[in-house]
Amino acid sequence: MLREAKIGSARQVVIAVHRDDTALLITLTARQLNPSVTISAAVREEENRSLLLGSGADHVVLSSDAAGQMLAISAIRPAAAKVIADLLGHGRSLDLYERPADEAEVGDPARAAAGAVIAVLRGGKVLAPDDPRAARLEKGDQLIMVSTRVRPAGPS
Repeated sequence: MLREAKIGSARQVVIAVHRDDTALLITLTARQLNPSVTISAAVREEENRSLLLGSGADHVVLSSDAAGQMLAISAIRPAAAKVIADLLGHGRSLDLYERPADEAEVGDPARAAAGAVIAVLRGGKVLAPDDPRAARLEKGDQLIMVSTRVRPAGPS
C-alpha cells in the first residue's frame, strides 16, 4: 500500500492507526522505502514513543496526552480551547502555517515580522515571540504564523 501511495517520492508521511505495533511496522517500512521522508506518527502508549523514534519517526504524538490536554484546557480556559479546536480543524477560520524569516526581517524582532507570529523555531527550539532570544530574527529561523487566509503551498 505504501508503494501505491508513492512513498518513495513523498516529502511527509502521517501515520495514525489503531495499534502501536502497526504504526511501528509502517514507520520501519516507510523509512526503508524513503530514507529522507519526514514521518509523523501517533501512538497510544507512552512506552512506544521511543520505539517509534528509534525506528525512524521524526515526530511522535501520544494521542492520549493530546486528548487529555485538550480536555484540561476546555475545563480551565474554555475560550482558549475553542481557538485550539479551530486551529486543529484546518480550513475553518484560523490556520497555522510556517515560513522562513524573510531576509528583510532578519535582525528585527519576531513581533515586527509580517503576519501574526506565534512562535519562532530556531535550532530545533520553539521560542515565543516575546522571548528575549526572538528579539532579533536570524537567518534560518522558521516563523509559525496564524492567519484567517489560505496560504500558498510552500516550504511549510
